[in-house]
Amino acid sequence: MRILRFIIVIILIGITYVLWNIHQRENGYNTTSKISATNNTLFFPWKEQIYAIDLDGHNLRKITTDSQRKFDPVVSADGTKICYSRQIEGQTYDYADLYIADSDGKNPQRIFEGKDSFIIYQPIFSPDGRRIAFNWHNSTNLQAELVEVNTDNKTSKILSKTSVWDVDPLVYSPDGLFILGGKHDTLIKINTKTLAQEDTKFPSMYGQTISTDLKKTITKDEGAIIISNIDGSETVSLMPGSRNDNTLQATFTPDGRRVIFFMKGSLYIENADGSNLKTLVPVGSTL
Repeated sequence: MRILRFIIVIILIGITYVLWNIHQRENGYNTTSKISATNNTLFFPWKEQIYAIDLDGHNLRKITTDSQRKFDPVVSADGTKICYSRQIEGQTYDYADLYIADSDGKNPQRIFEGKDSFIIYQPIFSPDGRRIAFNWHNSTNLQAELVEVNTDNKTSKILSKTSVWDVDPLVYSPDGLFILGGKHDTLIKINTKTLAQEDTKFPSMYGQTISTDLKKTITKDEGAIIISNIDGSETVSLMPGSRNDNTLQATFTPDGRRVIFFMKGSLYIENADGSNLKTLVPVGSTL
């Protein structure tokens, strides 16, 4: 009887998750998809396509146009390329391939085939733009692999194997040798050449974002955006929220001076010290 109740609870949670994501997609931004920025431009998913907007709130443009759903856009350090997950033809769920394109959306090409029953999520560029790391999640056996693919020749290798949702690639080290990722209450550091792994305990790594200089982090607490040093000191709370606000995705600009985040149906930008809050894309935008 307990097993049956457990199964029913899991099914209900799954149904709730799917319905919520459908609601989010129909109303614009998908809160489970990442956003990415240069010091001048934000790339974000909206109604199954990738858009870009200058950080002064001007020059909103649609980057992708074909009918397949795209999510988890990320921009290279030099701002010339974007990478994103693209739903596989004929699939109704998030089974996806990994694509790379010019930052204006031109010249898209598939660099990693996701295959049926696999979800590609949370990609990141190496500092030189020649490698992309991402999670490759098998929805059948609930296992995930941290994979790195070469953008020049499309060769790939597995960096780490984990239980699903355990590791999210967050950022490469400035020299490109290491990847720092979050695993529940642990910050992991993976050597991309030797595959050696170091673990450091943190109060909470879930949903955490790390600045490109590895000095600052973003976490979410009761809906609020929390900025702190990587050791947890000198905390700054940005726009206040509530438990029911969806702030699953946030990102630093590469210079670490500003933070962009989704909350209450809108995309906002704010200085990392908590000043000068502005709305980039307001709630209800049709784009």
